[in-house]
Amino acid sequence: MKVAVITRHAISNYGSILQTYATIQAFKKCNVDAEIVDYIRDDEKPENLIDTYIKSSKVWNLCFLTRAIYKLLQSKNIFHMEKVFSQYRKEILNLTSHHYACDKDFVNYPIIADIYCTGSDQVWGKIGCSNYDKNYFLDFAPKNSKCIAYSASFGKEQLCPELKENLKILVDKYQKIMVREISAKELLKKYSDVDSDIVLDPTLLLNQSEWIEFIHGENIPYKNYILLYQLHHNKKFDQYAKYLAKKMGLKLVRVSVSKHFRYKVGKFEYIPSPKKFLSLIYNSSFVLTDSFHGTVFSIIFNKQFIDILPDLTGTRIESLLQIFNIKDRIAKSYDDINLINNSIDYNNVNTILENERQKSLSLLREALKQ
Repeated sequence: MKVAVITRHAISNYGSILQTYATIQAFKKCNVDAEIVDYIRDDEKPENLIDTYIKSSKVWNLCFLTRAIYKLLQSKNIFHMEKVFSQYRKEILNLTSHHYACDKDFVNYPIIADIYCTGSDQVWGKIGCSNYDKNYFLDFAPKNSKCIAYSASFGKEQLCPELKENLKILVDKYQKIMVREISAKELLKKYSDVDSDIVLDPTLLLNQSEWIEFIHGENIPYKNYILLYQLHHNKKFDQYAKYLAKKMGLKLVRVSVSKHFRYKVGKFEYIPSPKKFLSLIYNSSFVLTDSFHGTVFSIIFNKQFIDILPDLTGTRIESLLQIFNIKDRIAKSYDDINLINNSIDYNNVNTILENERQKSLSLLREALKQ
């Protein structure tokens, strides 16, 4: 059996590529071959990405000068990010032989599969310059084909008016929908009257041993350090990191795909491989992050960590922590470090994780059989 999966595999960050890799491995656990649809919209291609970011920004799209400054600051960095990550994608992902950039490509090169699947990550929210993209709702799948969604996410708790209006039609083709967050389940029920199941992010379907095997051979030159994985600009993140390091007597190591983060605190690791990225978390003494997948891998590797919630997308981190009864890992203020004295009980977390992992895999297997 072959399943064609469309997901956000081509975003140059670790969460995107590792959740895609994990999705492939999860289907293997179900004795199904998964192929990732190599779909990168024209407005998300590296040569066009700068303009797409500018159009979506209230700060950088103010005038010619601000747009020019942004291009000067980001062009080389985005080019380098794509160059590095595109190589990783070729190495660890099973991509379709054809590349898809627009609706016409799906007509010219139809994808033949037994099952069509919307994969994980923020696939049902804003994509490029669009409020949503019908292809992530399997618009390209042949009529009457078997369609499912696994761990799909809107990324936010509110939908744009256009998506609210069209959601019922967009999801009508699905025989089974599994989502990643409670908020996604509620949105689907509210605007399409569709019931869905909450499942784990695919990265959590692989156990600790499987991820350790994935990173085998990576050597990390640091010891006794706090790993900083920050995606969102936040000046107070640095202040808090320095405060933690001083209180804990540990060094700071920062990993990022943005070269501009080199000017922030911590020994800087610029775009390490996915394997080295995971090794940096695995070998750390503590993790400070504002990232969903930074939190996921901290949990997988049983790391003590603190989350700083981002303003717009914090709901998915809160939903994740709620599953494991550890919502107290969110920093309540930037001068509160009591969490370093309150360790996570990983006996309890690991029990919950294994139970939830089996539930999610069971739901996936059922969806494949229906």
